[in-house]
Amino acid sequence: MYLYDFDSKEWSQIDCNNGYGDSGATHHPPSGRSSLVAQVYNNFLYVFGGYNGDTVLNDFYKFRLQSTSILLPTLFNDMRRLINNPELSDCTFLVEGHEVHANRSILAVRSDYFHALLFGSTMRESIQLEEDVAAGISATERRPVEINGVSYAVFMKVLEFLYTDSIRSLDTELGIQVLITSELFMLDRLKALCEDIIRRDLSVDNVCDIVIASHRNGAGGLEEIALDFIVQHLAHPTIIEGIVDLKSEPDLLVEIIRRNIQLQEATPSSPFRGWSGTRR
Repeated sequence: MYLYDFDSKEWSQIDCNNGYGDSGATHHPPSGRSSLVAQVYNNFLYVFGGYNGDTVLNDFYKFRLQSTSILLPTLFNDMRRLINNPELSDCTFLVEGHEVHANRSILAVRSDYFHALLFGSTMRESIQLEEDVAAGISATERRPVEINGVSYAVFMKVLEFLYTDSIRSLDTELGIQVLITSELFMLDRLKALCEDIIRRDLSVDNVCDIVIASHRNGAGGLEEIALDFIVQHLAHPTIIEGIVDLKSEPDLLVEIIRRNIQLQEATPSSPFRGWSGTRR
């Protein structure tokens, strides 16, 4: 006999050997039967009688469906509540004029960059925080740590990842900026998440910007995908126009030429693939 759990969406077999009768003897699992009477009540399944093909049965069984009731995990939502929470924070950042509240320990264990920034014995920001703590200044009154070169929107996405190990509601434009910042903050998993989100939205309009950003920030997987996309759509006017922007990255231009030659050798009758327009 099997039980279906609507929370986990999984089937599990019910142990039918643990019940005891009035005499203390262990019950055997119920035999196969039809026409039985069954009822669920207070986390138990009651089964009475039935027909086994030869005999009308008169036995009675009681099965516990779940030994304990385990609530769904809340850690993800609880950690999200800590993001920019002034009441529960112990440090503050200043990003584009916005104060952002955070927890030093969480950021330090999640990122080597923030560990050095907030706990490095020789860094100005760390010394500043330690002086404020030693002076008994409350968390809400401590001098904020300035973060330069990162937008407020991007920094909030970085915090979301540091607290929840995930990121959501990220479009391609913001994703590129977060990818660049993930390299600065040494967050390899965040970089990979951004790569995966961006690659789904590759188009002739954005692929040249994406290949430059990925090349400059060590996003090798995304760079490979973007280069292949460019070569496959090389005859498209938007791609041709975008390639002009690649003159600052000669390595990328050389790689595009190399891949295009390989593609032409593989398909000599069709030097350009992926666009059916007229070539000029």
